[in-house]
Amino acid sequence: MNLREFLSSPVTFLAPAKALDGLDRTAAEPHLPGAPHSIAEIVAHIAFSQDWFLHVATHNAHHLGQVMLLRQLTGAWPPPAGSWTW
Repeated sequence: MNLREFLSSPVTFLAPAKALDGLDRTAAEPHLPGAPHSIAEIVAHIAFSQDWFLHVATHNAHHLGQVMLLRQLTGAWPPPAGSWTW
């Protein structure tokens, strides 16, 4: 089994869409006794975290692009291990 199959296997990973399938607002919003968050709050947190991660990844990619450009301008490109060139 390759990594993609492993991560998408219902035994090891349940896709979010399947975990949330059929869940309505009535079931998602209540705070259950002893639980620190409602389902709706957890889902909102997941969405926020994914948006934040995407922002950070994009931000880092921008700065790595700057590093690559400066390395090219100084003749220090490609790196010893090789990379894409154009």
